Amino acid sequence: MRDIVPFEGLRIRNRFRDLFDDFFNDSFFYDLDFPAKKEIFRRAFAELEETDKEIIAKVELPGIEKENVEIVATGDGLEIKGMKKEEKEKKDKDSYSYSSRSVGFKRYISLPEYADIDKATASYKNGLLEVRIPKKTTSKQRQKIIEVK
Repeated sequence: MRDIVPFEGLRIRNRFRDLFDDFFNDSFFYDLDFPAKKEIFRRAFAELEETDKEIIAKVELPGIEKENVEIVATGDGLEIKGMKKEEKEKKDKDSYSYSSRSVGFKRYISLPEYADIDKATASYKNGLLEVRIPKKTTSKQRQKIIEVK
């Protein structure tokens, strides 16, 4: 019988959330060109890795400047959001046109209970965000065999 690792259960839950997000993705509404939609979010590609000491999340945010990246850590996950605003202005002798739109990426990543978000760090380079979250020491990791004398 295969043991279920708690973090693997979170991965399965994330896959279901991703399927749901794909079905109801904001790009669906963007294609319909609703005037009420002002910000367009696409689901950012993310890759998770777990080592003995930490959880590493790598998230692609192409075209987003470092200043426009926002990370909110909660007790059970990370919400990562990156926005960019595009503005186009064209002036001719007889005409003038202006357009703007906000486009961004958003991703929610569930974290296991042993993730220590208080000590999390993030770095960003060339459109790749890397968030490192150390693991808390749990009672399971602190096991010690005590010899009876």
